[in-house]
Amino acid sequence: MQIISFALIVIYLFILGWFLWYVYRRDTLKNLYSLGANVLSFLEAFLVTRLSVHFLAGSLENFYTNMLLDALKDWPKQEAIQEIFSVVFTMMVSVLCFFLFYLFFLLLNHFLKKLLFHVKQKITYKEFHAEHKNIALSMVAGICSFAITSYALLFPFGSISGIFHDAISKVHYDAPKEIQWIANQPILRGYSYLGSRGFMNTLTKPKNSKYPIRNTEELEGIFTISFSFLEMVDEKDTKENIDIIRNELKSTYLVSGFIGELCANASLKFKDGEEFAGIKVEVKDHQTDLLLKDIFSVISTWEREDFVADLDTMLDVYQLFQEQGVFQIEDSKQLLAALEEEEFSSELFLALFDNRDFQKLIPSFMNFGINKLLESFQLQTDVEYISTFNIESLTREEIQKEAHIFSLILKQMELLSHPLETWSTGDIKNLYENLLEIKDSKLLSDVLYNLLYRLVAHA
Repeated sequence: MQIISFALIVIYLFILGWFLWYVYRRDTLKNLYSLGANVLSFLEAFLVTRLSVHFLAGSLENFYTNMLLDALKDWPKQEAIQEIFSVVFTMMVSVLCFFLFYLFFLLLNHFLKKLLFHVKQKITYKEFHAEHKNIALSMVAGICSFAITSYALLFPFGSISGIFHDAISKVHYDAPKEIQWIANQPILRGYSYLGSRGFMNTLTKPKNSKYPIRNTEELEGIFTISFSFLEMVDEKDTKENIDIIRNELKSTYLVSGFIGELCANASLKFKDGEEFAGIKVEVKDHQTDLLLKDIFSVISTWEREDFVADLDTMLDVYQLFQEQGVFQIEDSKQLLAALEEEEFSSELFLALFDNRDFQKLIPSFMNFGINKLLESFQLQTDVEYISTFNIESLTREEIQKEAHIFSLILKQMELLSHPLETWSTGDIKNLYENLLEIKDSKLLSDVLYNLLYRLVAHA
């Protein structure tokens, strides 16, 4: 890659040097006429592209959209994917049209330039030779002409370079060499600094969008979130990357909608035990499988308006899991051990309670913890009361109290799994005190107050 980068720099400098030598030898007046033709070509190409691209893109978009949606039959929800495809397709058509229009107007205007020159100077463009040249003015005109033409051809690559560079910088991601090369190639970085991203946004701005979309920021958001996710998979800087993802989702429109819709579509399939995009979630542990299906049921209902707030909650919960050493929800033993810790249960329940969509998962985690411990007793119990209780009627303080009682119960049930002769006087005293607290629980008392007596008898 370094050799290719060096070769591009050499080629670029060679073309620039040759062009400036040509400009140096050419008459100043001809250089000024050429500069005018280049500027006019750039402006005409921009205006005609903006005027025509939506008609050109729209006439082709329906055809390709139908092909895309036919390939995505697994996606019951398709609003966001259609939006992002429309924008990406419009960007591609806009850039291609600008290239073609610029080259067309460049040829046309240089022909008209010679015609105008002949009319104004009473001599053909080719035959004109001035007695004196203004070298400084010629060089300025030449540099400007080269900058305009090269900018018209290289601004998309400058935009991509800037997007990769900014995304990598935000995440401190150790990107593959191919991406590093694009992000740091000197010529592409130079055109990025010359405003390639701003011009790209203006040229490819969606028409009649209900949201002020800036296309390069959406693309940067996609890469930034992807890089942060890869870092989190490698368990690097979890908290920092969670904050980065959260900020990117709040500052983008297309990206957040697409990710939310992706998660919703996947969850719709996963909760029914079906494949999505060739992936199938299979968990051997029955209680973990039930918990995951409850989580998928919530995510499957996501809409764009709820997604950012819901993902905020998911990121908070993920961070709690990571801090407690629960790196995979399939690790049922580690999750059960975490739920026995009052601080973890309290923070988890409060995070879920603060989001209306996720409140229904509080009973799911309770059921998981209780039933996992009951498996060691080979006992079954009906815990439907927990699932149907109106969580919304509780306050945050009451949720914290329920979390405290829930953790006590799990610890007490863990104790009850040990032989009775190993109990100490303190253990019996704790059991009695815990039973007194359980009867004050709004979520757990009806189910577990009697259950613990059964467990004592079983012990």
